[in-house]
Amino acid sequence: MTDQVKVAITAPAARSQLMERFDRLEGVRPTWSDSEEDFRNDCFDADILVIPAISYTPGIAESLTSRPHPPRFIQLLTAGYEQLNAYGLPAGVPVANAGEIWSPVVADHAMGLILALARGLPRILGNQLNAQWDYADVAPKLWALRGRTMTLVGFGSIGREVAVRAKAFGMTVIGVTRSGTPDPMADEVYPVSRLEEALGRADVVVLAVPLAPDTLHLMGAAQFRVCKPEAIVVNVARGGVVETGALAHALEYGEIAGAAIDVAEPEPLPSGSPLWHLPNLIISPHVAGAGGEGYFRFLADMAAENVLRFIRGETPQHLVMGQE
Repeated sequence: MTDQVKVAITAPAARSQLMERFDRLEGVRPTWSDSEEDFRNDCFDADILVIPAISYTPGIAESLTSRPHPPRFIQLLTAGYEQLNAYGLPAGVPVANAGEIWSPVVADHAMGLILALARGLPRILGNQLNAQWDYADVAPKLWALRGRTMTLVGFGSIGREVAVRAKAFGMTVIGVTRSGTPDPMADEVYPVSRLEEALGRADVVVLAVPLAPDTLHLMGAAQFRVCKPEAIVVNVARGGVVETGALAHALEYGEIAGAAIDVAEPEPLPSGSPLWHLPNLIISPHVAGAGGEGYFRFLADMAAENVLRFIRGETPQHLVMGQE
């Protein structure tokens, strides 16, 4: 590597934390881009790119693939990286994601959505807006998490963090993974080939899988039909994991009692979507990873340390693409 490594940073959030952290790195020349035009003008020749997957646009991908020398390393600020697969990148460029950095706060959000549904917060808040004190309307519909069963579809770092929280509430945890290999964080683990069996046992279903060809619409009409009618479904994965029409049908016809989604297909969710008008659905706008300025410092530290590992000739952590 040269004495001065040019690092291009593109991020809609955490700008001050990232710049402050990278400005302190010896031998690194950080530059910032807010748009594709900025990137083409100032950053296309960077040695290293630091970017969330959501900001990896077709224009940035084209800039990287058309330059004579590809970047040497890409550090993502997100766990997901489907945009890189969709839009392409130069062959052989190592890519690292954010690892487990977002998992605790996403798990917090998932549990918040679960509690909101179990404790009737949408109904309570609706009554509050109407200055309505209605014990008889609310109380019979509430239930406790203790003694209930949660099925976690996807048992990676987010799934395990949700499991920790579910256990603290006295829940039984069933994990669903590709292999079905036992995990100490789960009471039982099913292979994905037994998904419908695991769904049928659940009072709470949490979707926490990456979006990939084999998880696209993993939760469709057949899967909703095997759920308990009193079950709730929470999606903190990607919108494409759930078939939107099947979700709307399941909620409208009582195949499940309620749902909460932090992600949608497409995003942003169009104003004309029928999902907006379902009273037993909570929609949050892909904010499960929002953890405030303090959390952004964790993110900046992680990205800087991983970039330093690469500059020193060490293997970066959390490599997801371009590995030998």
